[in-house]
Amino acid sequence: SSVGGGDILLKAVGCISQSASISANRSSVIYWADSNGDGTGGIAICGTSSSALVNVTTNGGGIWLGGGSGNASWTPYANATAITVGNGTANTTAGNTTAVQLIFANISTGNGSVAIAASSNQTVGTSGTNNAVNISGTQISTTAGDITITGSLLGKYTSGTAVSLNATSSLVSVGGNI
Repeated sequence: SSVGGGDILLKAVGCISQSASISANRSSVIYWADSNGDGTGGIAICGTSSSALVNVTTNGGGIWLGGGSGNASWTPYANATAITVGNGTANTTAGNTTAVQLIFANISTGNGSVAIAASSNQTVGTSGTNNAVNISGTQISTTAGDITITGSLLGKYTSGTAVSLNATSSLVSVGGNI
């Protein structure tokens, strides 16, 4: 929980897994996986059912999900000072995996933007079902912020998607772009 002024940074060499809620007051939340850039490090924000959601609420701050071993700048909401985030994507190289999973989550930013960048690049075997981004049973909403989801599906797989948005999910931005 943040009362404002400081951002929340979750940074890992490998994967980030979240099953508890986060609440911030105009602070941004940064999920920075695969910070060593070796291509292995995903992000999972998962509740257990539609009645047991994981909430990520910023009340005006942005939410960034990605990875990379270097730094990049990202502006989390209109007229904000840019913040440091990773310069790449959250990644998976194994079969039957997903780089970014948002399952039974409620993500709300108010005026903040949401940015998701993920890549699935299965490097071993010749089959598997892979996804770069899987959004299921999840609502992502902003009042003025943009929602940007970028997925890349590469490598050896039988089936997969770069971005999967399941019918029980929604993306809503009243004044921003999707």
